[in-house]
Amino acid sequence: MATATSAQLWEPHGGTMTGTLGGPFHGLCRMACSPDGRTIAVGDHDGLRLLDPGSGREMSREYVPYRTNGLAFSHDGTLLIAGFERGGLYVFGPGLDLLGRLSGRVTGPGDLSLSASGLVAARLDADTAAVWEPPGAVPRAHRRRDPAAVRRWANAMGVTVGKVHTRTGERPPGVLRATRPPEAGLGCVAPVFAWSPDGSRYWCESGPGRLLEYAVDAAEPLGATSVPSFPHGWYDAARLTGADAVLVLAAHCRQGVNRLVDPSDGAVLGECASGQAVAADPVRPLRWAAPEPGADPRALLVHDAEQDGGTPQRLLVGDGVRRPAWSPDGLLLAAGTRGRVIVWGAGPTGKWQRVRALDWPDAGTLVCRVAWSPDGSRLAAAPGSAGGPVVIWDTVTWQRLRVFGRAGGRDWAPALSWCADSRLLAFVSADQDFAAEVWDTEEPRRIRLLLPPDGAGGHLWTLVWSPVGDQLAATYNSGAAVLWELFTGGSRNVTPPAPPSGYEELARIAALAAVHGYGVPLDLLADVLALVRGTTPPRLRALAGHRGLHGLRELGWPGPALTGLVLLLVADLPADPAYLAPPEVTADDLARALGPVLTGSSVPTRRSRPVLTELTAALGAVDDQLLALLRVLGPEAVAADPTLPARTRRLRLTLPPPGTAQRALLDLRLLDGETGLATGGAGGTGRAGLARHGPANRLLPTQLALPTELLRTRHARDELLYRTSSGRLPRDPHGVVLVLDDTPATHGKVGSVLRLAAHLMAVTALRLGRPCALVPLSEPWRSQILMGAEDLVQVWAAGSLTAGDVPAALREADVLAGRITTDMAGPPRTVLLTHPYLRPAPRPGLRELRVHYPRIPWREPARHRHVLSPDPSPQELRAVLIALLLDD
Repeated sequence: MATATSAQLWEPHGGTMTGTLGGPFHGLCRMACSPDGRTIAVGDHDGLRLLDPGSGREMSREYVPYRTNGLAFSHDGTLLIAGFERGGLYVFGPGLDLLGRLSGRVTGPGDLSLSASGLVAARLDADTAAVWEPPGAVPRAHRRRDPAAVRRWANAMGVTVGKVHTRTGERPPGVLRATRPPEAGLGCVAPVFAWSPDGSRYWCESGPGRLLEYAVDAAEPLGATSVPSFPHGWYDAARLTGADAVLVLAAHCRQGVNRLVDPSDGAVLGECASGQAVAADPVRPLRWAAPEPGADPRALLVHDAEQDGGTPQRLLVGDGVRRPAWSPDGLLLAAGTRGRVIVWGAGPTGKWQRVRALDWPDAGTLVCRVAWSPDGSRLAAAPGSAGGPVVIWDTVTWQRLRVFGRAGGRDWAPALSWCADSRLLAFVSADQDFAAEVWDTEEPRRIRLLLPPDGAGGHLWTLVWSPVGDQLAATYNSGAAVLWELFTGGSRNVTPPAPPSGYEELARIAALAAVHGYGVPLDLLADVLALVRGTTPPRLRALAGHRGLHGLRELGWPGPALTGLVLLLVADLPADPAYLAPPEVTADDLARALGPVLTGSSVPTRRSRPVLTELTAALGAVDDQLLALLRVLGPEAVAADPTLPARTRRLRLTLPPPGTAQRALLDLRLLDGETGLATGGAGGTGRAGLARHGPANRLLPTQLALPTELLRTRHARDELLYRTSSGRLPRDPHGVVLVLDDTPATHGKVGSVLRLAAHLMAVTALRLGRPCALVPLSEPWRSQILMGAEDLVQVWAAGSLTAGDVPAALREADVLAGRITTDMAGPPRTVLLTHPYLRPAPRPGLRELRVHYPRIPWREPARHRHVLSPDPSPQELRAVLIALLLDD
């Protein structure tokens, strides 16, 4: 820190000043520390200086004629950038050699910033900032986040638990853009269009016999397949339910052909006689409904490719029948006829039978289109080319709810569609058959009229909303297809709903799983979370008695740490690309996108397939060794980094699992509740230091030898030094190098206590931000600096069967001590953890922890030596470890 006349070094943990740097200074205003901590740059009225924090001496000085308003080192410490209001930016080398100047106007420290990769940003003027990439900067790929891809991921996750976010509940929709997919619809009088269930892909016809597959927002088609067709192409299409993509294509009603095809290669999977309006069952695979062939069909055909052996069930409708529609749960089927809408349901034998007839306002009107809302609560119907109102029924009471607008369009056109929020409804305008109207059915009122963009025209044929509600697809008989993106236009001042309890945790789990390559649907993540919490979901009931599950539950971890256990169990499940994170997206991005989905509109739930076999295998891997690893990591570390268990699951270390007594001590905390600070001039047990202020009786005595005038001058400038001390009990520990005896001589109880002690000291050092290193006595070359909780497993790794090399281990400890020594905290302490009979060479400052063998007490007092029994109490263990970390 700095005052106007001094630069000071403080010990942050002890809260005391340990010295001053250079000086005297005149109007010191800016200070910066190099990344390695070995150089401090300061700026005052006399220019810039480089100071050595170890000795406090001045290393170099450079005069600049401006006031320093910004000062920063580059990411690697090779450059020093100073910013001035009038002089721009000065770039200096290691010895304050001026390397160059840049334009800029730095009026304060906020006008100059350096990124971790080395980029320099500075203000040019009141409205402009510039970014430079100096030599040595780390190249960084430009982050291209695709908001549409993030939205699709979130909705794909949401539909597995029956939720989507369409934004229409927050603000009235406005057209952001109309996109023409390249080649889609060309050469077709009635271009067919079909969405995938998750809304991430779609298929569209391009010329008779050619089918294109697109990814949403892709610039070009993903692929094209040839499908045997008719001279004018197909007239309708639907993607059948099932794990594999299968399309049912319908020819013109006079041809009377439905053909099942594989869109990936165009292979024909089946064919049957049926009409041109097809509707896929949203629940049962390979089942669809369509009228019988002909221009005026009198029966509806229900096809089931899996069970009916190719023979459809005929549902007779004497007054004629048009386009059918399934309820979202697949239990009801509706279709329009003259003056009515007929509803069928499955009877006791599985055969469909009529359950309800809904009267139309005009008994002579032919009802051509029906559509169920995605939440199943409403049924909408509209006439065809004759024109007429749209009617909506409540599917609970079957009362007529709304009659509004005026719909039209071709009789057979698939052009009545609900948005995923079950509120907006799109249909063809009766006044202009090339225009689509979007209505808010709650009010009801028309909120948008969609006219075809340039190059698209003729009457509108297909009108179908994306399953996730963010795009409305339209095809025209001029041979064109358009994707309308309906986004927000202006605030509606509607308060967003509060997130339901527990949804934040589920969103975090899903985001972490997606970012780390675990492509798992949200419903399965929710089930696994419930499983480890102690509640068994119905579809995972077979796992309730699994031994691995009981082991995880017995850990007794709190809620935040359970995220790590969920990721552990799903890490090896087959990854579905639909649930993986889009490129250049962070877990925070995904969690923020998923939150509105989980509080959004309800839609029919699309449950993922069961994975009992894979989950059984994952639980089978939860053995004693893995449970020991989890206990070593601990719930706090896993809560802070939930990916720890999954990342370390393949570390098949030969861990001697801690016994019951050791497991109880793994959570023992050292130095807790003793971090209060009080700095003053009175005596104390804390670390002594220096301060610029204090009573006269604490003045550093050596300063009294100064000449009287010089003493008065320093007093006026606040440059006199006073003794001070910290009242912190106990003092902060130094860094520590642990030399752990893992040789055969420590196998058994002795080794377990030694490892437990090393584990607790390492955890304490890491928690307090102190450096820590480990040197195994059996193989010193395996030494390493412990950087985080995942490195703690090395403390419990079994050693070799060799006797160990004590001199080599202590030499390696010296090397590591030099690497982790810091200027402020000083060298670390070296602690040897071993049995009573190891005789190392005498070393100054070496601390020892000896654990004697069962029933063979041992005592050989020495300074910095502590002895424990193989069954220490928590109080004994804590006292010894605190002494090793703190005592001088």
